[in-house]
Amino acid sequence: MTRLIFLFILLFTNLISIGQSEINNIVYENIQPNKIVVYKTIDTTKLKLHVFNPKGHTTANKTPAIVFFFGGGWTNGTPKQFYEQANYFASKGIMAISAEYRVKSRNNTSPFESVKDAKSAIRWIRKHATELGIDPNKIIASGGSAGGHIAACTGTINGYEEAGEDLSFSSIPNAMILFNPVLDTTVKGYGLDKVGKEKQTEISPNHHIQKGIVPTLIFHGTGDTTVPFENAERFTNLMLEAGNTCELIAFEGRTHGFFNGSFFRPKVKNTSDYKKTIEKSTSFLTELGLGYLKKEKNINAVQKPNIIIIYTDDQGYGDVSALNKNSKFKTPNIDKIANEGVIFTDGHSSDAVCTPSRYSLLTGRYSWRTSLKKGVLKADGPCLIEKDRMTIASLLQDNGYKTAIIGKWHLQMEFQGTFNKNRDWSKPFTDGPIDKGFDYFFGIPASMNYGVLTYLENDRVLEPPILYTKKKIDSNPRSFGNRVRPHSYRMTPPYKNRPIDEGDWVEAAASFDDQLVLKTLANRAVNYINEVATDSINSKPFFLYLPLTSPHLPHATHPDFQGKSNCGNYGDFMEETDFRVGQILNALDANGISNNTLVIFSSDNGAETNYTYQRETYNHYSNLNFKGGKRDIYEGGHRVPFFMRWPDKIKAGKTITTPVCQTDYLATIAAIISADIPDNAGEDSFSLYPLLKDDSLKKYKRGALIHHSVTGHFAIRNGKWKLNMFRGSGGSLKPAFIEPGPKEAIYELYNMEDDPSETNNLYFKHPDIVKKLTQELTSLITNGRSTSGNPQDYIKDNWPQLTWMDLSE
Repeated sequence: MTRLIFLFILLFTNLISIGQSEINNIVYENIQPNKIVVYKTIDTTKLKLHVFNPKGHTTANKTPAIVFFFGGGWTNGTPKQFYEQANYFASKGIMAISAEYRVKSRNNTSPFESVKDAKSAIRWIRKHATELGIDPNKIIASGGSAGGHIAACTGTINGYEEAGEDLSFSSIPNAMILFNPVLDTTVKGYGLDKVGKEKQTEISPNHHIQKGIVPTLIFHGTGDTTVPFENAERFTNLMLEAGNTCELIAFEGRTHGFFNGSFFRPKVKNTSDYKKTIEKSTSFLTELGLGYLKKEKNINAVQKPNIIIIYTDDQGYGDVSALNKNSKFKTPNIDKIANEGVIFTDGHSSDAVCTPSRYSLLTGRYSWRTSLKKGVLKADGPCLIEKDRMTIASLLQDNGYKTAIIGKWHLQMEFQGTFNKNRDWSKPFTDGPIDKGFDYFFGIPASMNYGVLTYLENDRVLEPPILYTKKKIDSNPRSFGNRVRPHSYRMTPPYKNRPIDEGDWVEAAASFDDQLVLKTLANRAVNYINEVATDSINSKPFFLYLPLTSPHLPHATHPDFQGKSNCGNYGDFMEETDFRVGQILNALDANGISNNTLVIFSSDNGAETNYTYQRETYNHYSNLNFKGGKRDIYEGGHRVPFFMRWPDKIKAGKTITTPVCQTDYLATIAAIISADIPDNAGEDSFSLYPLLKDDSLKKYKRGALIHHSVTGHFAIRNGKWKLNMFRGSGGSLKPAFIEPGPKEAIYELYNMEDDPSETNNLYFKHPDIVKKLTQELTSLITNGRSTSGNPQDYIKDNWPQLTWMDLSE
């Protein structure tokens, strides 16, 4: 009898750990609480707390505690919803608890009883603080949806205390972290049918805000159709007006339950939202400065690398002296990236022109899966990157990085008004870089021949481009002038007050001068690095995307560099480009962050057609030994400089011959930071991270590459074989197209190991290879991806270039 009484007392002191078999009845997969204890018995119902202890925790500790309440509309749900979050916070030294409470489906109760249970849980934890080993003055209430509601009620609603409890112990938490919480139970919010019209404001947090409510952090999806985002905005504003601390973090377009991890929702593939809420919660508790969480010492912090992508414009493979020993100009700073890191000798842009390559670099997806089947975009219009599509910037932003783009965008953005009619440059533009994952943007909208010629910052025009200009004759005697097409030109003042004839007029700001652009961009980039360097050392890394405007036309060389090279104005311009790259590398050195900064260098496509002039006049081969240049399906159109330097991780002097593509940057960076890519992102992105490790070269196998010309025609590369799905260049090199005669080859097949200059068409010698590659290309198009994963949708309209297949079949 004495033994039975003893066990009974132990049960109700709630410190018995349940047996392993009982745990297995409640917990699935591999995250399990250390113990489950009863905190409240009402009628025959025993309500329990699922407790996660910090490692090595004893009752002598005085750690903070966080208690989570699950969602389910006060009708159903399970504590398992917050097991993953609880496990994380326990790893950070906080006792984490996922609480049961009464719900309608199990207990035939209303939200009012749920609120009472939440208060009971806080009170019980505080009352038993000594036995639990926690600080009673550092209890955080948290929860999602209906669980977020009852957590919020513990901090805002007076009354609804369970009868018979010791009210000398407060049920008010010391802080709150709420996930898509129900904050209004009136017709303006959620739950009116469950609380009743007569009591609609009694447990409605928005109707009980007053001074003295504890610091609160709210996560809410703007696309939530269950609990309106407006409710969270109103709660936050009311809190701030009352003098309380409250932060609302909006998740653009996210719906109800976006914060769940893959433990609770195994089908969730993209866990970036979950990770972001965890990171922000950690920061919130750290910044409260009350000992909830201590800042980790730098020596123990995991140092993710800073990442810089330097992207030149129309730079050929032979326009780097590290790749072209006979180059007529020198690029010592670009060479430094190559020689101190890895050179990919068979690296490709995804397209032979600008816009498509930029889309693919940022998204890890071929641009021809979008509406852009050929050519490039202008400056003004809807952005090619779709709403909510993952980019390198958004991936890194979601994983704690500061993100910036400084340079040329050329994926379109939408300005107010129309050209030469009703422009309003005072209003912000939309659908630009800051809508695609970048925290900061400074640069120009597109190539200078497309306008709008002014500098932009974030979503604002810095100087109204109210004047107009056309391409101007380049008077520089070192320029190739009009000896090749497209001819050399400039975009420099003076400008006109209005277009004075028909033609390609562009808008320009009065002070805009093309020869100052490179310097302006480089100086801004250096300033940005200086600003973020200290934070990057303290575990807040940065991503800088630096798409330069050179050596794209106009070849607007700064006066300081004119006449310096042995290759005319083009060589001068390239030497200035190299100098600007050197400014970036010097800034990394000056701030002591070079070793843990991954610098990626490449170009958006091959050299412009003036490569013929450089070759004939100066014996400089911009496309080296490769056939064709910009716009062409041949190698000169898309085989580009492709380097990575990361002194902490990449052994200097590496050379990799595997064919790779700029679409691979997304998956590579995701692998480096251990981030997940969902099925509907990075469809054509293969991680190159294994290739950066010394022992992986022989084992690595990348899938096929797809090349694309300015006219939207295709080639496929797999291993040593390349099959062009038409005859001709599909671009600028003559002939652009060859109409095969009877019994002539309809495609071009090349062995790239033996014939990198594409001189010997092996179409008739290897019909099996032609058939195999044709089938593979067809599959990679129709599946909507070239990586493994579920097939993805893509735009199938207006696609005459698919001459060998029919998408309607």
